[in-house]
Amino acid sequence: GGFKYPGTNSHTLQAAAELAQIAPDFPEAIGQIENTLTPKELTFIGLALSNIETFYDGRLAIATVSEPTLRQAQIEEAEVRNSFIANLLRSVRRWTVGICMTEERPNFVSVSFRSQDGKKYDVSKIAVAVGGGGHKAAAGAIIKKPLVEAKADMVKAAEIVFNQ
Repeated sequence: GGFKYPGTNSHTLQAAAELAQIAPDFPEAIGQIENTLTPKELTFIGLALSNIETFYDGRLAIATVSEPTLRQAQIEEAEVRNSFIANLLRSVRRWTVGICMTEERPNFVSVSFRSQDGKKYDVSKIAVAVGGGGHKAAAGAIIKKPLVEAKADMVKAAEIVFNQ
């Protein structure tokens, strides 16, 4: 996570320093791990980013990709990168919660939730409300409904977090 999450502390950094001494070529290994997107995965990312809506005074951003769009672009389920998109959305100033919803097949919507501040905007509450689960800052769900209905349910469930 680039040492940017709340659990990072001096012990984490000390362990990283010790690992860097053991494997001084670690940047190469990280590059091999991180630089792995395929062209279809990048196409998925583009499709998701081209279909973003905001709610709750611009604090919630939802990206959606429908099953017909996936089929037309010949994107397989293994090429869907919901968590990547949700992380990207939550990184935008004022978009405190990012959600990516992908209709991987009819009546099967996979959802990834991310929050800038899990204490203030606990996305696990939204996930649980739609049948999923997770942590305060990162959660997921599978919704067995058409994408349009699933998104409407998601926006309504987000009231739990945004209207406290």
